[in-house]
Amino acid sequence: MDNTFSILSSLNPPVAKKGPLNFYCTPQLKGNQDLSDDEVNSDSEKLKTNTEKVEYGMDVQRLKCHRRAFSTCWIDFLKLPIDSDEMFKKILSIIHKQIIPFLNHPTKLIDFLTDSYNAGGSVSLLALNGLFTLINEYNLDYPDFYKKLYSLLDINVMHTKYRSRFFRMLNLFLSSTHLPVYLVAAFAKRLIRLSLTAPPAAILSIVPLVFNLLQRHPQCLVLIHRVNEITPETDTFNFEDLNPETCGALQSSMWEIQ
Repeated sequence: MDNTFSILSSLNPPVAKKGPLNFYCTPQLKGNQDLSDDEVNSDSEKLKTNTEKVEYGMDVQRLKCHRRAFSTCWIDFLKLPIDSDEMFKKILSIIHKQIIPFLNHPTKLIDFLTDSYNAGGSVSLLALNGLFTLINEYNLDYPDFYKKLYSLLDINVMHTKYRSRFFRMLNLFLSSTHLPVYLVAAFAKRLIRLSLTAPPAAILSIVPLVFNLLQRHPQCLVLIHRVNEITPETDTFNFEDLNPETCGALQSSMWEIQ
């Protein structure tokens, strides 16, 4: 599987170019006669030296045929059983840039990405890029997406090497001003609570992120302007509750930043 991934990931995705430069389809002469390897090599040399023009069949000249071959290779590869987290990480690291934009039907990756997102740990974090692409550009509907995203916020994510990428994606997913107030309040409160035990580098990402959330959603300013003082002993926020709707964040305050 490692060798297959290395070969597929090293191939240039099919893009519009003049002339059949990178073959994902079998070259054919007009008249549907297959070329032998020797003839392909010979004709390639003729193309390079411009001494003779070689005419190819229509499949080689059509971008959609190359895309179909490219899509088939990757879809069939991703159907194979992947029993290594490292392989998952390699695939998910490139899927949003090198695979999805060049597939004929990117929605065929929905099952793979949702399974990766539900796997937990670093695999879930890396699946966010691909999911964001499908949600944003291909109208993927993912029930309980934010509930799962909320559950990823734990102390472990503060120490992973993918932390910066995760915070960047988290900011994107929470950028909409149409999100429910309770949801934004839950994320903001959980982030601030995690900052109490997070490393300094993570805190430098958390504080601006929370500030942006409060700025986009003025209704959440009650978390820092609560009239009745809330202490750690009287805080109604339940950190162990992984449901942002029932964790009680909106009735709490950000006493952690005092």
